[in-house]
Amino acid sequence: RGEYSKDADVSGDSIITSLDALMILQTTSAGCRIAVGKYSVDVTDTIPVPIRVEGGVDVGALDLNITFDPTLLSVKSTQNGAFDSTTINPEVDSGVVKVVAYQAANTGINGSFTVAEITFEALKVGESPLDIEIVTLTDSSPQTNHLDHSIYNGTVTIC
Repeated sequence: RGEYSKDADVSGDSIITSLDALMILQTTSAGCRIAVGKYSVDVTDTIPVPIRVEGGVDVGALDLNITFDPTLLSVKSTQNGAFDSTTINPEVDSGVVKVVAYQAANTGINGSFTVAEITFEALKVGESPLDIEIVTLTDSSPQTNHLDHSIYNGTVTIC
């Protein structure tokens, strides 16, 4: 038996098992998924849009931008998600919401979780993209290793 390694215990159960190995392999081969959904609303409706991580393993920090059409959508409010610390900065005129989130006191987050939620108001008929750009996505190790990921952009269709 070898020594216990907190970095290898990605399931967070204080033991290293084949589950930890499987979670590491899944992350290194496919990575996690960063996603927003597709929505259909009426003019003047508000729609909460969660930004989600699916299949995350030891996610320690995430810096992203989500872009939208500011002639069709207006940011009404924002809400933090699962991270210890989150800063959400809507640049409403340019159609960008910047989200910086990280684990300050706790270990990295595993599984599926919400990073942040943005509530939009639909201004007029049209279709706005909800495009995600990942600036940084790292694990919680002191080395802040890059995490592979895929992006699933969304849309808001306003009728």
